[in-house]
Amino acid sequence: MLKDKVYNRPKAIFLALLWMGFLALMPGEESAVIKAQGSAVLQMGFVDVEQVIARMQGSNETLDQLREQIAATETQLQDLNAQQAAGSVSQAEFAVRQTQLNNTLVVLNQQLNNEISAQIEQAASQLGSALGIDLITPLRNIVVHGQSVVLQDLTEPVLQALNANLGQGGFDPNGVTATTRPLSQVGFFSVDEAFIKYKKTAEAVATIGEKRQSNNEEITTLNEQLNAGAISLAQFDARVAQLNAELEALNQQLTGDILSDISAAVSRLGDELDFNLISSEKNVVLYNDPKADVDLTGAVTTLLNAGFDGTEFDFLQVALPSRAPRKVGFVDADDVFVRFEGTSDAIEQFQAQIASAQQELKSLQAQLEAGQIDEPTFLSRRQALETQLAALDQLLTKEVTDNILTTTRALGQELGFDLITPRKNVVLYHNADRVEDLTEVVLARMNQAGVR
Repeated sequence: MLKDKVYNRPKAIFLALLWMGFLALMPGEESAVIKAQGSAVLQMGFVDVEQVIARMQGSNETLDQLREQIAATETQLQDLNAQQAAGSVSQAEFAVRQTQLNNTLVVLNQQLNNEISAQIEQAASQLGSALGIDLITPLRNIVVHGQSVVLQDLTEPVLQALNANLGQGGFDPNGVTATTRPLSQVGFFSVDEAFIKYKKTAEAVATIGEKRQSNNEEITTLNEQLNAGAISLAQFDARVAQLNAELEALNQQLTGDILSDISAAVSRLGDELDFNLISSEKNVVLYNDPKADVDLTGAVTTLLNAGFDGTEFDFLQVALPSRAPRKVGFVDADDVFVRFEGTSDAIEQFQAQIASAQQELKSLQAQLEAGQIDEPTFLSRRQALETQLAALDQLLTKEVTDNILTTTRALGQELGFDLITPRKNVVLYHNADRVEDLTEVVLARMNQAGVR
């Protein structure tokens, strides 16, 4: 869904590349000035971005045009599916055209996401400046305790400002009263690690495995009945679809139950130990000073398993931060990724592999047309090429991303920052005097070091 993609972080080199036939390309010095003084703890607010998107009124011409293009592309995909089902296009041609349309849809959707993101950030900036708030973050990806007295919920005023900017009436940000108090006790945890180490997860995996095995056994029986003429192909397809839907529903239910348990455990931990804010580590924490922002992953996991086993949990054994975060910065990791000299090297390497894959695909197409290979063989080898490129993309992307993370951590420790976050997913608005943008510093240091 659109609202689920607005604040996602596109990092992969593949996102800068589009398919054409098979694949084709889509057309400083380090600053010594660190402004964030860290003289006082932060004033902070949050916005429920998903709610804002769902309740946006009106639009503008650019957004309307993008939505129309997206709708038209989706219609083309539906038509293509119908043509393939009717046999008017071959499976090979269908695969190529479907890939082209899907990539067009991705690009259009990203343009739309960027437009909406910019408008939400503009509205948040209006409020942040007027209220004297140091940092405004999306609600998504964070678990908040004591919202009413520590973090101000700015969802409604941001929505009003956004709609006013879209021509839906006036809005005076000075009419909003700031009610925040400074943060004092902050922590984070890894959702993924808690999910994996929670004993209930192993139980859920076993349940899903049993259901999958049962489905496979029934599908084997259905296939035998189909071959014997006891059931029709339509009946076979309908039952298989029903079994797959049941498996997916079970997976979603069990996953939802586990995530609900994790949320409840984090909330209890925060309440018992008087944390103002506990965030998820993924996409939020690039660097942290444990004296100001503690890792609560072990505590969350232990609390979850204590509840599962029916044992007691000792809250007094949880490590607490010794002070509030005072010096906070962020890095636009996507910008660093694009402008880092090592990324250009990675893209050149990726382009070389694309060129090689294009030549192999042309050869495969010629063999298919000459009858030297059949269509299943063509599709299988085409899929293998795609898989190889995707694996290389992930490897090269990880190398650059790891370098960004390593450089940021070294910088944070060297300059005495308490917390450094990514810009996306975290920063809607920041007070430049209190929250430092470290993007240029990280980029310059990486390029000067010749990190590859």
